Amino acid sequence: SELYRAAGYQSGKRSLVLHRDLAGFRPVVDRQQMQIRRTTRLESMVDLIVDDGRDDGVRASTILDLTADEPKIVREGAGIEEALAWI
Repeated sequence: SELYRAAGYQSGKRSLVLHRDLAGFRPVVDRQQMQIRRTTRLESMVDLIVDDGRDDGVRASTILDLTADEPKIVREGAGIEEALAWI
């Protein structure tokens, strides 16, 4: 997608748009520490992580695949309304 290419990625792994805490991650009070932890644990699986910083509770995140010209919803979850509006 255009966003994916604008971030400097040509092809490769799937990218995540993390709207909320990812299952399996312990809650962290410090948002900066949480972002670093997420990036460190996920960097081998994805190219790009976008987190809007809002806390919606325990609902699973929405996952988008941005490797093609058109974004594809991999999993609907928190933030799906915003993702659909953006797509």
